Amino acid sequence: MKIIISESQYKFLISESKFDEERQEIINNIEKYGIGDVAESMGITSNKLIDKFNIPFDDDEAKKLIKVYMDEKFDKIYNFEKDKDFYCERYETPKTFLNVVEEAILEFLYYNYYISMYGDDTIEFYNVAYLVSNYVDKKYGKLIKDKFIENCNK
Repeated sequence: MKIIISESQYKFLISESKFDEERQEIINNIEKYGIGDVAESMGITSNKLIDKFNIPFDDDEAKKLIKVYMDEKFDKIYNFEKDKDFYCERYETPKTFLNVVEEAILEFLYYNYYISMYGDDTIEFYNVAYLVSNYVDKKYGKLIKDKFIENCNK
């Protein structure tokens, strides 16, 4: 039996195996240049790079602070009852709103946790920023987007 694959499937298979062959080199480049630059050089998003190479975000203290932000601060900061028009007009889409919240969480983490560990212009901190963004997107992304949709699409 012959298996026929399309050209795009073939390119995908080649690129997937190429990533596996160069795995250690890619991991080394991430440490040297950062997740963002490596992902860009590979023509993929930072989230895809993080997921593909199973780059862990295993900072339990940061995860606790993110949970505090979402449980205690999120609704107070983004009070749609009071400032609905502002948020809906300014951010326009759920994805844009998610990006704003991710940046706010990263800033919250930086000033409440990471400031003593990293400068804000280091490869290590940029890597943390991508990992935090990926984590927030996976864990809270739907909730954040849904909050925007519920309040702005009425």
